[in-house]
Amino acid sequence: LVLVAGASRKRYVEFFSISRQEQLFIGMINAFLFFGGLFSTVLTDRMKSVWNQNRGKDILFNAKYEYFMAELGFSTRLCKPGTPQTKGKSERLVDYVKNNFFPGREFLNLVDLNVQALEWCEKANSEVHGTTGLIPNEEHRREQMYLKPLPPQEILDQYLWSLRRVSIDGMISYEGSNYGIAHTCRDKQVRVRRIGPEVLIMGSSGEIVGQHLMVPNRRMYFHPEQWPGDYR
Repeated sequence: LVLVAGASRKRYVEFFSISRQEQLFIGMINAFLFFGGLFSTVLTDRMKSVWNQNRGKDILFNAKYEYFMAELGFSTRLCKPGTPQTKGKSERLVDYVKNNFFPGREFLNLVDLNVQALEWCEKANSEVHGTTGLIPNEEHRREQMYLKPLPPQEILDQYLWSLRRVSIDGMISYEGSNYGIAHTCRDKQVRVRRIGPEVLIMGSSGEIVGQHLMVPNRRMYFHPEQWPGDYR
């Protein structure tokens, strides 16, 4: 996911193992936090997670995305079909990531990759931009005056904590791996979020029922209290 501030050209890059709508919402919120506020308008592709169809001149947004826009408080413009130049800033950033960030880079896992991506963004945003001739971080300080504040944390948490179903053996699936929860949690659904190198799992009453440190190439993470002591 790439986002570029229209005036300052400050960039944000985040990688995901899957490309579902919930990852789009998480990435956009993380970007807004990175930029320090909400832009009044976001220009996006005509992707299914954003847009359903046009009815005449009216745009029919995806229902969940429309609710997401309303809760956060921004509007969306769509690129015209067949005109990638209308979002040239982000297209150029995709090429810049492919040609400048990735070549020769090594990383252990998704967390490590995103840590490196943030460091790379900070470095790129502190250098003179090839198109504007200005430094994005310096220009963004002026741009921030026009950004809207983010909504309360409880609204953001609805999107940052993803809902997952608990299997019969006390496991949930998240970002390509399986994570166990404490056997004392009887919820059929829990919420999960990755913060840095940790995956946190929260029960319906707000308690943490699973906390796992991500390890390279591991797919199964068991909770030390996943089964009762007399379980066989």
